[in-house]
Amino acid sequence: MRLELDTLEIDLLLQERSLFEMERLGAEGEAIAKRLAPVSYLPQDIPGLLRDSITHRIEWYEDLPGAVIGSPVRYALYPEYGVIHHTPSPYLRPMLM
Repeated sequence: MRLELDTLEIDLLLQERSLFEMERLGAEGEAIAKRLAPVSYLPQDIPGLLRDSITHRIEWYEDLPGAVIGSPVRYALYPEYGVIHHTPSPYLRPMLM
């Protein structure tokens, strides 16, 4: 038995597989970030807003997919890096380890 695939078919199969894996990794990273995100960081925060706003999406960089994980909340970087009188409470960077 002989299997013949042309390079276009192979490229399409690899892209489909890498897209599937990147979606899986993005969803896993989103779950980790949500688990680590502080429920309330600053006194004026709506409890759980940051955590509930964390999402992921897949973007293509040249021919490779990449997962973008984050939050549109205006203060999303404050807990990640800390601000004056508030120590950091990272929730994105630990996800990368």
